[in-house]
Amino acid sequence: MTDIGSGAFKGNRVVETHKEMIKGSPTKIFPLLCPVQEYKWIDNWDCEIIFSNSDGVENNCIFKENKSGPILFRSNIPTYWTVSYYNPTNYCIQFVLLSEQIAITKIDVEIKDIGDGKSSASWSIIITTICKNANHYIDKSMQNKAKMYLMVLGKALKHYSESGEKLTLNKTNLIRMGFSIGVLDLIKNHLKGLSLKKH
Repeated sequence: MTDIGSGAFKGNRVVETHKEMIKGSPTKIFPLLCPVQEYKWIDNWDCEIIFSNSDGVENNCIFKENKSGPILFRSNIPTYWTVSYYNPTNYCIQFVLLSEQIAITKIDVEIKDIGDGKSSASWSIIITTICKNANHYIDKSMQNKAKMYLMVLGKALKHYSESGEKLTLNKTNLIRMGFSIGVLDLIKNHLKGLSLKKH
């Protein structure tokens, strides 16, 4: 007799977190976590809203973008985002991302008032492969890429919230964030002009 599930596929998984302290209130910061508002603060952002009754972020909103696939999986594939939890009262949002036949990713963001006109922005990401042929994507470099992914989002949100300006993702700024040359080499082909921009 064969046990149920014996020999079944098991996906590989990466988990990473990041936290930023941002000058500003949650009421100012949280609305920026929206696919439409992200044009203001994510460098080279581009997306297609597939479904939203409000034409912006809301529970069960769905949108598509083509930036995450190349950066995380070295594949020119679209990534479909669903807002799976949306609580603007408590400044919490959760996204579930589908990257074709490679992975399902969950991203949670929570903005908290920490006093003195400051907020903490806590990010977490869980990336899980969804088929045997995709397991090789979760290699030693994926932990660094997941960390980089959250750090770039966190630093970009902080920069815009505090300065009103978009953070350009060039080599100089990424090194200031603490990225090593090795990590930059992994992503340089997927960030427009990274190897060329100096300022």
